[in-house]
Amino acid sequence: MRQISRHIGYMTLVLLGAIVQMGSAVIVKALGISYPDDMIAFLLSFLGVLAVSVIVSEVLLFANWWSGKANVPSATLQLSIYDRAIESRNTAIQTLRRKLSDTENELNLIKRSFSEVESSVRSLETERDALKPSNDILETKLENERQRVKSSQIRIKDLKKERNGFRRASDKVNSILAQERQKIDTAQIRIQDLEKERDSLKQASDRANSELEQERQKVDDFQKRIVDLKQEMQDSLEIISTDLINGDTVILLSAKAWKDRGDNNEIQKWKGLFSKIKNPLLRSQQERPDGDGFVYPRGAEARRVRYLREEKRITVIKICEIYRKHGDDKQYNEGRTKGMEASKYKGVDFSYMLYEKAT
Repeated sequence: MRQISRHIGYMTLVLLGAIVQMGSAVIVKALGISYPDDMIAFLLSFLGVLAVSVIVSEVLLFANWWSGKANVPSATLQLSIYDRAIESRNTAIQTLRRKLSDTENELNLIKRSFSEVESSVRSLETERDALKPSNDILETKLENERQRVKSSQIRIKDLKKERNGFRRASDKVNSILAQERQKIDTAQIRIQDLEKERDSLKQASDRANSELEQERQKVDDFQKRIVDLKQEMQDSLEIISTDLINGDTVILLSAKAWKDRGDNNEIQKWKGLFSKIKNPLLRSQQERPDGDGFVYPRGAEARRVRYLREEKRITVIKICEIYRKHGDDKQYNEGRTKGMEASKYKGVDFSYMLYEKAT
């Protein structure tokens, strides 16, 4: 029973130490002093020691009960455990005392700092009181500036309304301007089309003027040609009349013969041959029949003439073909074999050959 009372006494001492430590912590907390991190660590370690002491005491009580039940002496074991528990409690109390001393020192420092802060606050209040007139002036100026800002904001709103009005007017003007530009673009396109049309008309007019000038030149040429033809016709009529009066034979040339008569030198040669054909005596001596027509002359003469002859009031000799070198002319040789056919030259135009005008 005495051992149990001893265990309870040890536990009471440990609990009293814990209560003193926790009470000091509550007092310091009530004063508004904040714990540093190592203080919190110390409290946690002390609570851990307290918990271990309680557990050890329980274990000792259980061991004492077990040893009493088994009649085994455990005084030596219990004494060593109690000694270690007391040492742990004493160590915790000493550590707590050191921490408490440190806390008191820190509290004194905080008090001195608090005095300095109070002095600084009083100085700042003095400065504040000294700056209060200036602050009032600044408040007045601030109020005036606020009024100006308010007036400026009202003015800005009015200007925004005017801007919106100007913007709508500008949009309207831009719309009208865009329409006018569209009209201008259309007008420019129309102008370009008209210019192209004008250029086309000018080109057509130039072509027409050129063609007109050409036609005028043709008309002038025709008029000159008509005058020349009239004169030539008059001269031809005089020559034909003279030719008819002086003889009774007329020589006409087909278009082909007229085309094949050659240059001026050849024309002179043909003219001599045609003069012989006009002579009835020479013609009768040199011509020979050839189908429906005749060939003139005979013999070694290279030139040959194939013609039809019509006996009317006068003798009309229609020269159908002329050959410069009959021996080498294939058409002449084929025609000689077949003979002339008058039906072949029916409808062919024959022209009068003017010997005196031949050039």
